[in-house]
Amino acid sequence: MTQEGNRLSDEERKGLPARVDISNAYAFIKGSEAQDSLAALTFDEMMQRQVDRLEGKDGGRSAIERITEIENRLNAVVEQAKEQEESDVDAEDNVNTEANPSQ
Repeated sequence: MTQEGNRLSDEERKGLPARVDISNAYAFIKGSEAQDSLAALTFDEMMQRQVDRLEGKDGGRSAIERITEIENRLNAVVEQAKEQEESDVDAEDNVNTEANPSQ
C-alpha cells in the first residue's frame, strides 16, 4: 500500500486478484483436508482413544491409577485424623462440640 492512506498502487491492484485466487485455493484445500480427517474418524476410534487414556496406553500413568492414588491418600489422611487423640486438640479449637457449642 502507498503512504497515501489505504489506496493501493497500480502494481498492488494488478496482483490482488491473483492473491485472492491463491488464498481461496489454499483455504479450499485446507478445508477439504480437515473435512476428510474428521470424516475418517469413527465413533469407535474416539471411544478407543478415551479407553486408552483411562488405561494409560497413550503414555504415562492411567487416569484410573491417578484417581486411585488420590483416593488412597485421602483415605490415609482420614484414618490418621480418626486415630489422633483428643488430647492433641485444644478444647478451644473444637467447634460445635459439647465443650464449645455453636454460637
